[in-house]
Formats: sequence, C-alpha cells, structure tokens
Amino acid sequence: MMGLLQNHENKMGIAFRKSGDLIYLLGKNVNDIASSQYLIQYHGVKNSPAPYFNLDEEYNMQQLVREVIAEKLVISAHDISEGGLFINLLESCMINGLGCDIEMKDDDMRMDALLFGEAQGRVIVTVKPKHQAAF
Repeated sequence: MMGLLQNHENKMGIAFRKSGDLIYLLGKNVNDIASSQYLIQYHGVKNSPAPYFNLDEEYNMQQLVREVIAEKLVISAHDISEGGLFINLLESCMINGLGCDIEMKDDDMRMDALLFGEAQGRVIVTVKPKHQAAF
C-alpha cells in the first residue's frame, strides 16, 4: 500500500527509539497461519489460503493509526506482515540495538499463530511512558 503524506511532521518509522518506551499491538489477533513464512519455511506447506483480511477492519485500523500519529501519541509504527508479530518486533528492535519483552494475554490463541501469523489489520506502535494515559 502507498499513500501521500501531506504533513512531513507526521513522518513515522518502524524503529523502536529507546529503552522504556511502551509497545502496543493494535488490531485483532486471529488464529491464522495461512500463507505465512512460518508455514512455508518451517512446515514446508507452500500452498494454503490467503491470510485473514477484513477490509472494514483494515480501514478502521489505518484511521486509528493515522489519528494517533497526527496527535503525536506514538513514536513508531510498523504493520504486521511478512513473518508475523515476532519478525515485526525483531525488525523494530534491531535498528537501534534494542530488545523487548513479550507478554501474552490471549489464552485462546495458538502461540504460532500469534507470533508468526500474517493476518492483516494489526500494527505495532510505541508510546513514550508520559503519553500512555492519552494514548
């Protein structure tokens, strides 16, 4: 997807900026590993259905992300795509040599689907602790 950025002050990157920033997963998790790199590379399944996608949910998610960026409540944003949540976090950490802790709260989710599923409509954002309440 591509868009036109009208206000360059709202430019956003994927890099986690500093230790202590809060990391949030926005969007809906689903038990889906279809067409994921995990399914292809680890399990050798090359043909499977497309990953979960709901156009209305995606639109609402993008509007929310756009709003929190415009309100300067987030300092990074990264959509979950190829490789899933785990790879997304890894990519965001590596840029500035940071790490992160993952706390799972969804007992109904398969761990592989949560970490490596490539279902759409999810975005990782980071928030400075001082902006947590407003976020």
